[in-house]
Amino acid sequence: MEERSTVIDSQDPNLPEELFPGQEDLLAHLPRSHSESFPSGSIIYDAHSPPPRLYVLEAGRIALSRVEGSSVLISRICCEEDFFGEQLLANLSGERAEALDRVRVMSWPLPVVFRLLNSNPKFGIGLIQDSVRRSMELKTRILDMANRSIRSRIAIALLDFASNEKMMVERPGRIDCIPHRLLARYVGTSREIITHSLNFFRRQQLITYSRKFMDIDINALRAYLHSEEHRERHVDHQEVA
Repeated sequence: MEERSTVIDSQDPNLPEELFPGQEDLLAHLPRSHSESFPSGSIIYDAHSPPPRLYVLEAGRIALSRVEGSSVLISRICCEEDFFGEQLLANLSGERAEALDRVRVMSWPLPVVFRLLNSNPKFGIGLIQDSVRRSMELKTRILDMANRSIRSRIAIALLDFASNEKMMVERPGRIDCIPHRLLARYVGTSREIITHSLNFFRRQQLITYSRKFMDIDINALRAYLHSEEHRERHVDHQEVA
């Protein structure tokens, strides 16, 4: 008799919601672990070997970078309650985790993670969902890097940061400042171009910033991005014609 595989449709309204846990549920499945603190600038793990543990960030920010030779691209900026180090499960290297602030993390070694996966399938489903979501976000950003102007890419990044509740400080649109060299690695350009572009945004009153905070006028920056998208499409149309 021919075997048939069972395909689960995540849009099926008859499926129990518990099959698709949210991030809070994912954190609830983890046992409490010892917390460890790292000063700003610390390398939690480097790109030469797989992460030694699975981590959850309790406080501060972590920059995750993909390293290929001399090329460094920041794939994600982790905030409170974010997971990182999942490459541990596939024994993959190539990622570096760097503390942007003084950070505090909890972590679990591979044997403990495997025991959790074996004893609690929901935990495994949650990890897969988290990884897929972040992979899709990175894919979208890479496409933007290939098809949008540098200023548009910077504007998209700033809007993403300003819309992230975990990155907000005191009020919507305010975030902790991100070093220009790190923002350059996030959007795929040079630190000098980042400085020049942020100065342009500031002259246009789209952002204001100090050494500690950046205040982003979300509506104004969205309007600028919309006008840039229209201009870029017009330029592409002219080049095709």
